Amino acid sequence: MTPSATVPRSTDSRPAAATPGRLPGGSRPTLRLVRQLLPYWRRLLPAALAAAGSELAAAALMATAAWLITRAAQQPPLTSVSLAIVAVRALALGRGVLRYGDRLLGHDGVLRAVAGFRTRVYEALVPLAPAGTPAFRSGDLLTRLVDDVDAAQDLLLRVVLPVAAAVTVGVAASVTAATLLPEAGLLLGVLLALAAVLVPATVLAVARRAG
Repeated sequence: MTPSATVPRSTDSRPAAATPGRLPGGSRPTLRLVRQLLPYWRRLLPAALAAAGSELAAAALMATAAWLITRAAQQPPLTSVSLAIVAVRALALGRGVLRYGDRLLGHDGVLRAVAGFRTRVYEALVPLAPAGTPAFRSGDLLTRLVDDVDAAQDLLLRVVLPVAAAVTVGVAASVTAATLLPEAGLLLGVLLALAAVLVPATVLAVARRAG
């Protein structure tokens, strides 16, 4: 009778390679990316302030222009609306200047932050390569190094900075409205808070359904 063949056990004690497309540490890569970019907040603060200033100037311009049109319909003396006329011109010019500063400072800060983040990614991969990345083909790994790191630029420019500016303008508008009419300020704050929660939740739900 032929003796049964025994299957030798592998003596390789190395951990199994990571599955391509999955990253260790949970299923929230965006939050992890935001935490990785937090050390660069000083470079983004001027851009955030310029963006908030631009939006505040736009809101003040609309309010001042509306008051000026309403007041001018009553045909008052020119001296009574001269300050509003100057304010409309100053706010219109200031909005353009701040918007330009927002774009300039934002792209400069984001490019510097992404450059520093890319350096940290390379430094983290050096001890792992080549034995630590057997699950990834060279093309896949190169794509991740280029595209995924560059995605941090869109995260900062299209998510972090606009959200920071929107929050600042929302708070300022609610406080201003509450100063003039407490009920209006409270209503505006509640509606803005609901919009800040419902709109992202709706977009996320639609994106998940679309796959």
